[in-house]
Amino acid sequence: MTFKIHLPKEPTGTAQQKGVVFQRGRARFYEKPQVRDQKMTYYYALKPHRPMEPIKGPVSISITFVYPQRKTQKMKEPLEWKTTTPDLDNLLKLFLDTMTGCRFWEDDRQIVHMEAKKLIAKGQEDFQIIVSINEVTDKSNLLIEEGWGVFHYEG
Repeated sequence: MTFKIHLPKEPTGTAQQKGVVFQRGRARFYEKPQVRDQKMTYYYALKPHRPMEPIKGPVSISITFVYPQRKTQKMKEPLEWKTTTPDLDNLLKLFLDTMTGCRFWEDDRQIVHMEAKKLIAKGQEDFQIIVSINEVTDKSNLLIEEGWGVFHYEG
Protein backbone atom coordinates (compact mmCIF):
# COMPACT_ATOMS: atom_id res chain seq x y z
CA MET A 1 0.00 0.00 0.00
CA THR A 2 1.44 3.37 -1.01
CA PHE A 3 -0.11 6.74 -0.30
CA LYS A 4 0.72 10.43 0.03
CA ILE A 5 -0.62 12.79 2.65
CA HIS A 6 -0.57 16.58 2.54
CA LEU A 7 -0.32 18.59 5.72
CA PRO A 8 -1.22 22.25 6.16
CA LYS A 9 2.02 23.00 8.00
CA GLU A 10 5.39 21.43 8.53
CA PRO A 11 5.73 19.16 11.55
CA THR A 12 8.26 19.89 14.22
CA GLY A 13 10.42 17.15 15.63
CA THR A 14 9.79 16.32 19.26
CA ALA A 15 12.78 14.83 21.02
CA GLN A 16 10.94 14.98 24.34
CA GLN A 17 7.34 13.89 23.81
CA LYS A 18 6.44 13.82 27.49
CA GLY A 19 6.65 16.57 30.07
CA VAL A 20 6.83 16.07 33.82
CA VAL A 21 5.43 18.05 36.73
CA PHE A 22 5.76 17.28 40.41
CA GLN A 23 2.58 17.41 42.47
CA ARG A 24 2.52 16.51 46.15
CA GLY A 25 5.94 14.94 45.89
CA ARG A 26 5.05 12.70 42.94
CA ALA A 27 6.09 12.94 39.31
CA ARG A 28 3.22 13.21 36.84
CA PHE A 29 3.93 12.73 33.15
CA TYR A 30 1.83 14.38 30.46
CA GLU A 31 1.80 14.70 26.70
CA LYS A 32 3.00 18.14 25.64
CA PRO A 33 0.38 20.22 23.75
CA GLN A 34 2.63 20.54 20.67
CA VAL A 35 2.98 16.74 20.52
CA ARG A 36 -0.77 16.18 21.01
CA ASP A 37 -1.59 18.67 18.23
CA GLN A 38 0.90 17.07 15.83
CA LYS A 39 -0.45 13.56 16.57
CA MET A 40 -3.98 14.75 15.83
CA THR A 41 -2.85 16.33 12.55
CA TYR A 42 -1.16 13.05 11.56
CA TYR A 43 -4.16 11.00 12.73
CA TYR A 44 -6.70 12.86 10.58
CA ALA A 45 -4.37 12.76 7.56
CA LEU A 46 -3.69 9.01 8.01
CA LYS A 47 -7.24 7.90 8.87
CA PRO A 48 -8.53 7.64 5.25
CA HIS A 49 -5.57 5.41 4.33
CA ARG A 50 -5.65 2.91 7.16
CA PRO A 51 -6.38 -0.72 6.31
CA MET A 52 -9.62 -2.46 7.25
CA GLU A 53 -7.61 -4.85 9.43
CA PRO A 54 -4.16 -4.17 10.91
CA ILE A 55 -1.20 -6.00 9.39
CA LYS A 56 -0.42 -9.02 11.53
CA GLY A 57 3.03 -10.09 10.26
CA PRO A 58 6.40 -8.40 9.77
CA VAL A 59 6.22 -4.94 8.15
CA SER A 60 8.50 -3.11 5.73
CA ILE A 61 7.94 0.65 5.53
CA SER A 62 9.33 3.49 3.49
CA ILE A 63 8.65 7.08 4.59
CA THR A 64 9.69 10.24 2.77
CA PHE A 65 9.13 13.63 4.38
CA VAL A 66 9.02 16.22 1.59
CA TYR A 67 9.39 19.85 2.64
CA PRO A 68 8.49 22.81 0.43
CA GLN A 69 11.23 25.13 -0.74
CA ARG A 70 11.49 28.30 1.34
CA LYS A 71 11.24 31.59 -0.54
CA THR A 72 14.76 32.57 0.54
CA GLN A 73 16.22 29.18 -0.33
CA LYS A 74 18.32 28.70 -3.48
CA MET A 75 18.14 25.23 -5.01
CA LYS A 76 20.15 23.83 -7.92
CA GLU A 77 18.23 20.56 -8.23
CA PRO A 78 14.49 19.75 -8.13
CA LEU A 79 15.06 17.63 -4.99
CA GLU A 80 17.69 18.15 -2.32
CA TRP A 81 18.44 16.56 1.05
CA LYS A 82 17.07 18.46 4.05
CA THR A 83 19.97 18.56 6.50
CA THR A 84 18.42 21.01 8.96
CA THR A 85 16.02 20.46 11.84
CA PRO A 86 13.86 18.66 12.69
CA ASP A 87 15.87 15.47 13.10
CA LEU A 88 14.64 12.53 11.04
CA ASP A 89 14.54 10.15 14.02
CA ASN A 90 12.26 12.52 15.95
CA LEU A 91 9.92 12.90 12.95
CA LEU A 92 9.76 9.12 12.57
CA LYS A 93 9.01 8.37 16.23
CA LEU A 94 5.91 10.54 16.40
CA PHE A 95 4.68 9.52 12.92
CA LEU A 96 5.12 5.78 13.56
CA ASP A 97 3.45 6.05 16.99
CA THR A 98 0.47 7.70 15.29
CA MET A 99 0.37 4.99 12.60
CA THR A 100 0.31 2.39 15.37
CA GLY A 101 -2.58 4.26 17.00
CA CYS A 102 -4.41 4.27 13.65
CA ARG A 103 -4.04 0.45 13.58
CA PHE A 104 -1.93 0.11 10.42
CA TRP A 105 -0.29 -2.76 12.33
CA GLU A 106 -0.86 -4.29 15.74
CA ASP A 107 2.38 -3.04 17.29
CA ASP A 108 5.33 -1.10 15.94
CA ARG A 109 7.66 -3.92 17.00
CA GLN A 110 6.41 -5.62 13.79
CA ILE A 111 8.48 -3.16 11.72
CA VAL A 112 11.48 -5.19 10.56
CA HIS A 113 12.65 -2.99 7.69
CA MET A 114 12.52 0.77 7.32
CA GLU A 115 13.72 3.34 4.82
CA ALA A 116 13.35 7.03 5.65
CA LYS A 117 14.25 10.26 3.85
CA LYS A 118 13.91 13.96 4.47
CA LEU A 119 13.89 16.08 1.29
CA ILE A 120 13.19 19.59 0.01
CA ALA A 121 11.23 19.88 -3.25
CA LYS A 122 11.69 22.86 -5.53
CA GLY A 123 8.43 24.65 -6.34
CA GLN A 124 6.34 22.59 -3.93
CA GLU A 125 3.84 24.57 -1.87
CA ASP A 126 2.84 22.19 0.94
CA PHE A 127 4.44 19.62 3.21
CA GLN A 128 3.94 16.00 2.13
CA ILE A 129 4.65 12.56 3.52
CA ILE A 130 4.92 9.63 1.10
CA VAL A 131 4.38 6.26 2.76
CA SER A 132 4.78 2.75 1.41
CA ILE A 133 3.89 -0.21 3.63
CA ASN A 134 4.24 -3.90 2.83
CA GLU A 135 3.76 -7.04 4.84
CA VAL A 136 7.00 -9.02 4.56
CA THR A 137 6.30 -12.55 3.38
CA ASP A 138 9.33 -13.35 1.20
CA LYS A 139 12.52 -14.35 3.04
CA SER A 140 14.64 -14.67 -0.11
CA ASN A 141 16.06 -11.16 0.35
CA LEU A 142 16.94 -11.64 4.01
CA LEU A 143 20.59 -10.69 4.43
CA ILE A 144 22.70 -10.33 7.53
CA GLU A 145 25.74 -8.17 7.00
CA GLU A 146 28.54 -8.73 9.46
CA GLY A 147 32.11 -7.48 9.60
CA TRP A 148 33.37 -10.87 8.46
CA GLY A 149 31.02 -11.41 5.51
CA VAL A 150 27.47 -11.44 4.24
CA PHE A 151 25.14 -14.29 5.20
CA HIS A 152 22.26 -15.12 2.91
CA TYR A 153 19.16 -16.84 4.25
CA GLU A 154 18.62 -20.24 2.63
CA GLY A 155 15.11 -21.11 3.77
